[in-house]
Amino acid sequence: MSRNLIISLLLGILIFSSKAALSAPISEDLNSAVAYAYFQIGEDDADDQSLSLGAFLGQIKEITENHYNVASITQVLDAQKSGKTLPPRTIILTFEKFDRGFLRDVWPILEENNLPFLLFLNAAKLDTASSDEDSLDPNWDDARTLENSPLSEIGITPYSYTHSANIDNSDIEMDINRAKTLFREKMEIEPLYFSYPFGEFTPDYLDVISKQGFMAAFTQASGVIGLSTPRNLIPRFTMTDSFSDIERFRMTSSALPFPVTGITPMSVFSKANPPSLGFTASNDIPDQDIKKMNCFASGISDVSIHSTEHRIQIEIPTAFDDGKGRVNCTIPVSVTDGSGDDDNLRWRWLGFQFSFPE
Repeated sequence: MSRNLIISLLLGILIFSSKAALSAPISEDLNSAVAYAYFQIGEDDADDQSLSLGAFLGQIKEITENHYNVASITQVLDAQKSGKTLPPRTIILTFEKFDRGFLRDVWPILEENNLPFLLFLNAAKLDTASSDEDSLDPNWDDARTLENSPLSEIGITPYSYTHSANIDNSDIEMDINRAKTLFREKMEIEPLYFSYPFGEFTPDYLDVISKQGFMAAFTQASGVIGLSTPRNLIPRFTMTDSFSDIERFRMTSSALPFPVTGITPMSVFSKANPPSLGFTASNDIPDQDIKKMNCFASGISDVSIHSTEHRIQIEIPTAFDDGKGRVNCTIPVSVTDGSGDDDNLRWRWLGFQFSFPE
């Protein structure tokens, strides 16, 4: 056998092996999107959900200078329904805790850069606004200012922004209907999007939302929006000063869907701490990719993963502190189109949020 032929055969084997090592894309990758949740934005905020204005401006610079596709939630849902491909780094900007500081500091930045956004409004806060002109409390006129912008979409929370561990279905439904009625009366709109207060939901809460006619309802668990993502469980990466660095923003913005079914428990609230977390990964995800999965629990090391075929059980060795916790599971996916990180990787991402009522 000639030397040239041997070299050709070896090259062929290497190329075949490298291609085999690459994780195959799945259909949901082609029109997936990542949503971000912003709460209080301002230099002097001490809230644990706050983000400094400087950090927010840094993210806007990253977005505008590096070919991100900032889309509305309606555009993303329509693309997924029709099978239209979306560009890598398609992201959705969502905001809560609306006040006049938002109108003063954040809204001009979004308008200047022509960035669409989804704003969740709380009817109780608008209803009880202070008459003091120097107050940051927003009123219905302030809300109408943004509702008239082509960049904005309006979503709602229940009238009462409260924890939902012990709320009856009838009370949840009444509270949501009260908010919807006010938005019809005050702004002449039918809200299409909903945000769970504090990201909290239960099976009963999900049942109520499924009957309310919303196009989508948003949690505060991390993850990526794919075609199979339940429309009443849209994930978002929360943006706070603790998680606002640009490297993390780049990594999460290129994240990929991690489609699963059979999640247990199907609730943010868990009597057991740590919870017994399980789910079934989609058959679209190859077995070799499942073996690459890692899971991380906030403040806890040595999380174990047990899988039987595509059924996965996460074993968390110790209890979460502070009555709440998060679990994030990721799978590295090799890419060759320049959409990944410095190692040419993107990450399938699946997040869970837990609360442990006393």
